[in-house]
Amino acid sequence: MQLIEILLSVQRGFFDPEEIKKHASTLNEQVKATKADGSFEEAWRLYHDSFANNKDEVLNALYTSFMKNYKYITPTNLNGTVTLFKELGRPEQAAEMLAHYMANRNENREFYDLSEDPFGSITDPDVRAAFEAKYAQTEEKRDIRAIIMNLKDGWRDDDLSTLASIAVSDFKKIFEETSGQELRRILSGVFQFDRIANATPQMQEIAKRARLALREIGGESDINRRRVKRFGVNLDDQYSVNPEADPNSG
Repeated sequence: MQLIEILLSVQRGFFDPEEIKKHASTLNEQVKATKADGSFEEAWRLYHDSFANNKDEVLNALYTSFMKNYKYITPTNLNGTVTLFKELGRPEQAAEMLAHYMANRNENREFYDLSEDPFGSITDPDVRAAFEAKYAQTEEKRDIRAIIMNLKDGWRDDDLSTLASIAVSDFKKIFEETSGQELRRILSGVFQFDRIANATPQMQEIAKRARLALREIGGESDINRRRVKRFGVNLDDQYSVNPEADPNSG
C-alpha cells in the first residue's frame, strides 16, 4: 500500500501529506509489532530451548513481556501463555494477563469471533469464555454503504434488518455522497425490492425509507425534483411508489 501511494504521488506530481502520514503510521505499527513479537518470542525461547530447572525465570520473563507487548500478541499466543501459567502453578497471573489483554485490546467485533478460529487454537476455557463475552457485548459496526452497494449481488437476512432500521437521513447522506455508476448501482439495488412479488416487510421498508430520502433530496432543488421522479417520487403527492420505475433510465 505504501508503494502504491508513492506511485500515485509520482503520477500526480505531488505528495498528499495526509496519505503519506497515514501509511507511515501503519508501517510504524507493523515495525513495532515485529519487534514486540520478537521480544515475546525470546521470552518463550527460555521455555523451548532448555531443559534447565528455570520455571521462575521463564514465567517472569513471559509475564513481563506479555504485559508490555499485549497489543501485538495474537489470541493463539494468549491462549498458550494462559495455559502455561495455569499448568505451572500461577493461575492468578494467568487470570491477570487475560483480564489485562481483554480490557486493553480495542479490536473490531470479528477479532473476538471464535468461529473464525478454524483450527481450534483457542482451547483454554477462560480464554474462550472471555472472547465469547467480548464478542457478545461488542457492537457490530457494519459498513452501511457497502451493504447497499452489494444488494445487486444478493443479501443476508441481517443485511435487510440493518437497512430496514437505519434512518432516512442515512440513506440521504449515502445518496448525496455517491455519483456515477456507483449511484446507479446503489439505487438499482435498493429499488429492486419494488419488483419482488412477495417482498417482505423489511424489503418494503427499505424501499420506503430510500424513497423518503429521495423526497428530501428532491425538495432541495428544481433539478433534483425532476431527477427523483424516475424513482417513483412525485413531490406533489404525500408519498408515491412506482414499482415500474427504472433506476437505470434517463
